[in-house]
Amino acid sequence: MTILRNDDLQALAQQGAGVDVPTLPMVELRQLHHLAVLASCQSISAAAAQLGIAQPSLSELLIRMEARLGIKLLIRQGRGIQMTEAGLQLALRARTLLADVEAALNDSRAYDQDTKGSVTIGIPPSLGMILSVSLAETVQAELPGVKLHIVEGLSGDLIDWVASGRLDLGCVLGGGVSGSLHQERIASEELFLVTATDNWDGAFDTEGFAIDPVAVGDLHRYPMAMPSSRHGARREVEQMLRSAGGRITVNVEIDSLPQIIALVDRASAYAILPHAAVLQYLSSGRLALVRTAPRLERSIYTIRDRGRPLSRAAGAVESMIKVIMREAIERHSLQAKMADD
Repeated sequence: MTILRNDDLQALAQQGAGVDVPTLPMVELRQLHHLAVLASCQSISAAAAQLGIAQPSLSELLIRMEARLGIKLLIRQGRGIQMTEAGLQLALRARTLLADVEAALNDSRAYDQDTKGSVTIGIPPSLGMILSVSLAETVQAELPGVKLHIVEGLSGDLIDWVASGRLDLGCVLGGGVSGSLHQERIASEELFLVTATDNWDGAFDTEGFAIDPVAVGDLHRYPMAMPSSRHGARREVEQMLRSAGGRITVNVEIDSLPQIIALVDRASAYAILPHAAVLQYLSSGRLALVRTAPRLERSIYTIRDRGRPLSRAAGAVESMIKVIMREAIERHSLQAKMADD
């Protein structure tokens, strides 16, 4: 049974800042429903039969309702009743209110049903370090009916897997997907030359950033470890460098971010990576970031298949990604920004 009380309404007002909540006498939705039926039947006995309750019970309920409201709702006469103007107006409002309540409950049930199911999402390793765990925990807490499966892979693979239906959603770097896929730019991140601290001649600040930048035109002097050219991240870096008048010398191609970072950590190579990819190494002082001049920046997109309807569960996960991305940028002071900032 749902009861609207003054203290309930005031609590709602406190939860929603700026919301004006009226002060009402205590009224049960059941009473409003009974009044609406009575107004339609114009007879207590007929209304009681339709409601499936005893006639004396309905009469007593109406008397209590009038006492609480302090108004006369109906006039008993002979074998029937006559609704007062106040009673008719309240019954009319009650029908609207009850219809809204029923619609709200139906919407809630539908939402709960639609957010149940499995969602498979692909995330690049560099983003997985800041997204995967937080996304899994948030879905578990806020969407308990959703079974989340997170797959890590380089952007080129993720694009193929979304197109083939293996993934419901993907986060990719660089965009440039085929027309069969929908992409939405959600953020951008700065790219740095990543180096072992003992493999760089310059000085660093306390956060692990080199004091002096490296010119884009000089990047070819540093032997790089990069993913193979079929991957979007590699292609985007090379395209950005060409536009800025630079190029890189790739000595080792490895389609594995941890192995690329391991090579850099051993001072066997350098890499072009975002801040998020090497957070833990910066805090330990093993790796450092060198800003380029001009600065390099790449975009982050969510992608999905245009030809497949997006389930409510997948849509909710997609929205969560944006929220978690923003929180990660703020929490770790990442050199990145959201698309809508």
